[in-house]
Amino acid sequence: MSLSRPLRESDLQTRVKRELQGRGWDVRNLHGNKFQPGLPDLLVKPPGRPAFFVELKLPGGRLTRAQRRVFPELAVAGWNIWVVIGDLGVLTDPPNWREWWTPIKVPGVDKIRKALKKYG
Repeated sequence: MSLSRPLRESDLQTRVKRELQGRGWDVRNLHGNKFQPGLPDLLVKPPGRPAFFVELKLPGGRLTRAQRRVFPELAVAGWNIWVVIGDLGVLTDPPNWREWWTPIKVPGVDKIRKALKKYG
């Protein structure tokens, strides 16, 4: 009987990194932390193509609040970002981070907007 532990994002990262390196791609781990929150997991550079970011998620995963803030900033700066659950085939599609992005909700902002409309 084999007891297997649940798949962790670090397991997925190791598998994806090995597979992409096997294709001859340069793959760098990025480490978001309290000083650099919101960075994607990997910086990837295929031969003959521009570098781009890859964020890895397990099924059911979501972007963090910091990622929902940082990813649009990276996109405006010209960076492409893909979110990968496991199928690397998405890397041949247009960048998909917007499919994962949701607005950051600020408590009370709707009340503030309504109040501002009265004056403006």
